[in-house]
Amino acid sequence: MSTGNEEHTMKRRPLKIMPLGDSITVGYTDNSTWDHPFSFGYRAPLYTMLLERGLDFEFIGASEEPFDNRFGDPTFGGVVRPPFDLREIGAERHRGYGGWRIDQIPACIAEWVNTDDPDLIL
Repeated sequence: MSTGNEEHTMKRRPLKIMPLGDSITVGYTDNSTWDHPFSFGYRAPLYTMLLERGLDFEFIGASEEPFDNRFGDPTFGGVVRPPFDLREIGAERHRGYGGWRIDQIPACIAEWVNTDDPDLIL
């Protein structure tokens, strides 16, 4: 029998955010020379800002750039690491693809949305 005093403990799932785009989304700066150390572009500061505001979220997407070495190795064989490495906290996911133009994304977006099931697309 309910007393009316029970707490509802339904757990909400994290907001699923899909960073989508080209090299800016990946965070490329000067690939393939990598004279400027890779730092995840806008994704690292965005992660920090959202976390500081208490949001429960996760970045989603299946792009492996830049760590697939398609445009050179940003870690120089594991020697150089970003100052705030999103990989260490499992927040490196995105749908950024270096060299893509905006008119190439529509051909893939439906599949990516079905695969990743985002709540929010950047």
